[in-house]
Amino acid sequence: MNEDIRKHITQTYVSLRLGMAILAFSLPVMLVLWSMLNGEKLLPSISAYYYTPMRDLFVGTLVAVGACLYLYKGFSDRENKALNCAGIFAVAVAFIPTCIPDLGIMTDEMCNEGARCVMKWLHRISAFLFFIPVAYVCSFRGKDTVKLIKDEKVRKKYIRLYRFIGPLMIIMPIFSAIDSLIRGSESLIFFVETAAIWVFALFWITKVRELKHHDVLPELQMIDKTDSNQR
Repeated sequence: MNEDIRKHITQTYVSLRLGMAILAFSLPVMLVLWSMLNGEKLLPSISAYYYTPMRDLFVGTLVAVGACLYLYKGFSDRENKALNCAGIFAVAVAFIPTCIPDLGIMTDEMCNEGARCVMKWLHRISAFLFFIPVAYVCSFRGKDTVKLIKDEKVRKKYIRLYRFIGPLMIIMPIFSAIDSLIRGSESLIFFVETAAIWVFALFWITKVRELKHHDVLPELQMIDKTDSNQR
């Protein structure tokens, strides 16, 4: 393959992966900063910001991540289909708003009746289902590319990383749901959602780091060596 084409393809994958990581990491940070700068209390969940002036950021970020996941070409057919599903559910979370009685916009009775109740549960289910296919890719499809790394020590390191990150993507939403049911409130949901989103960002950063260990991508190894020499 022509080296310029190889470099272009590699940089495209790196940019796409880093872009998803940056978007995911920055969303809760921007919401917290908006609350602080406007003297507002931190809302009970990230989804609650749909009912604030930060709606465009919330919806836009989720749609952007969803589009990236859908357009991203997985290494295997199973990985590709799983990430397509994750992308669809990310967009669903953006456009199916939750119901937040805590904001004084709606009462508990309003949120638990009719269409609003359906929307609330569709939002929660979509949010949970967003993480499942990504967790599947991380836990079971990460080895598809890791096995191409020749250094056994490095290969085992990435396998351990993916096995650690994958379950966290499921544990966090489950913990959030349990806390909400037990306490009857959303007291910890914002922080649990933030942790889950940052785990998602960590996954894509790890995928970027993994690329430099593949012999089929020598330009990344050269970049890594150059950075090391500069340091």
